[in-house]
Amino acid sequence: MENFSAQEGPAVHDRVLLEQVRACYQHTLGVMAGGPLSVPLLIFLLWSYVDSALLIGWGLVTLACHMLGGAILHFGFRRDPHPERHLRKWNRALYLLAAALGACWGSIGALFFSPDFMTVQLVLYLWIFGAAALGSLGLVALHQGYWAFTMPLLIPIFIKSSLQTEGLYAGLAAATVIYFVFLAHFSKNNHATLVDFLRTRFANIDLAQQLARKNQIVEQASRAKSQFFAAASHDLRQPLHAQVLFVAELKARITDPGSREIISYMEASIDSMRAMYNQMLDISRLDAGVVERRDEVFQVSRVLSRLKLEFDSQMAQKGLRFRAVPCRYHIRSDPMLLENVLRNFLSNALRYTHSGGVLIGCRYRQGRLAIEVRDSGLGIPEDQQKNIFDEFIQLSNPERDREKGLGLGLAIVKRLAKLLDHPVSLHSFPGQGTIFSITAPLVRFVSQQPQTSIETLTTVDLSGMAVLIIDDDAAILRATDSLLTRWGCVTLTAASEHQALRRLAETGFHPDVVIADYRLRENKTGLQAVARIREYLARPVAAIIITGDTAPERPREASLSGFRLMHKPIQPDLLHELLGEIRS
Repeated sequence: MENFSAQEGPAVHDRVLLEQVRACYQHTLGVMAGGPLSVPLLIFLLWSYVDSALLIGWGLVTLACHMLGGAILHFGFRRDPHPERHLRKWNRALYLLAAALGACWGSIGALFFSPDFMTVQLVLYLWIFGAAALGSLGLVALHQGYWAFTMPLLIPIFIKSSLQTEGLYAGLAAATVIYFVFLAHFSKNNHATLVDFLRTRFANIDLAQQLARKNQIVEQASRAKSQFFAAASHDLRQPLHAQVLFVAELKARITDPGSREIISYMEASIDSMRAMYNQMLDISRLDAGVVERRDEVFQVSRVLSRLKLEFDSQMAQKGLRFRAVPCRYHIRSDPMLLENVLRNFLSNALRYTHSGGVLIGCRYRQGRLAIEVRDSGLGIPEDQQKNIFDEFIQLSNPERDREKGLGLGLAIVKRLAKLLDHPVSLHSFPGQGTIFSITAPLVRFVSQQPQTSIETLTTVDLSGMAVLIIDDDAAILRATDSLLTRWGCVTLTAASEHQALRRLAETGFHPDVVIADYRLRENKTGLQAVARIREYLARPVAAIIITGDTAPERPREASLSGFRLMHKPIQPDLLHELLGEIRS
């Protein structure tokens, strides 16, 4: 048996040995096929010089050996469905076959040695030395098989030559030894190279399989993580969404100043909780790689107008001046992800600016557009500027006041900027304020579109607007109905697609818009419900899909269906704004 390093496991040992045996048998099959040709040829060359009966007898025995070897190969090893289970048997059979063939061909050095006929001697030496060379190549995979073949092949002619008295034969005997040593060294080196190659090959195969298994585990973990985030997002947002709607309705009903102050505290607490949920889920989704960018060409003022509306009242409550400079430029980016980056910049500015103001605007920079958020806040010391983009890093908040957030906003910015491939920069001096900016590719030639006015957005009256509400959560359904009724809307509620269609048929209600939860009963979705309602009404009624699921497929599904999408917990003001856009 071949020697293997102690570090190799039995599985690797057997696989390498199987490849060695297989390689030797494949080569030996060619030798077996060559026997019926080489034996008659040698008989023809020696026929006139040696005893013909002895020559024919040798030929028959040698042919029988070749045929037996061929039978072992064809009917044995090649037809064995599991040769790895019988390695020792096939290994021994190969050694015996090699020794038998070596003895058959080596016997011509003793049987037909003829000092009187130099032609015969030349044929014998060439034939035997050639067979030894072929053996060193064919049996290189199993070095001991080479010895089993070569020793009985060379020993007879070496002994015969050594017994001769002429100096020529003494030289031939020495040449035989030298030739044997040379072939043995050559075969040993080639054998070592082949075995190392086989070991490396199987090691690489094992590594590739381990890597594939690890990749599969990582993919399964990633899928499980994504499913967890989607489920956690929906389940956590659902009760918070109901709280938001009930608080908004409660605020509209109560006029007592003391009670309204308590409600304001409740709103602030809910807003803080909503912000923390959003940040934790956002950074988890970014780390899980489930956030996809969808670039488009758009006017920057489209994003700035929404941010202006969102932060106006917050800045005013803190006594800060807030200005959004109109920007006529167009860029190529993902508007939702870019808006998230800028929202985090503004939230950071709002949090750390106690007097003065905040400004958001654009600056042209060498073919690109930098969108900047400037504040007159506390500023960031130079030695801390490298760390603020890490998770849970907050300046001037050692007490971990939750109103100042979790310290994830700029960590989210870092990940979003990497996803968008938009550079982010920071310039700040303590006591002088901070400038955050993100730079996006500028698009120069775009068909003219009406520019959105940041300063003149107004609230639309929703009185008389017909709204169909579909949600299988009774609390959310009741809260949404109450809030929209307070805004002057005419509502119809349903807990499922089937109930919505039935109530439409019973009441003759003709909605201007449908507000539907994404997940409904009976494994139905809000998208499917709206599609059925559109089919029933025979017109493309507007729709708003509300979901607590943060999977990246949801915005794509809503966009393809032509619906608006809002994530739980919604902000009542933004819902009012969206309904106003639909109405106008």
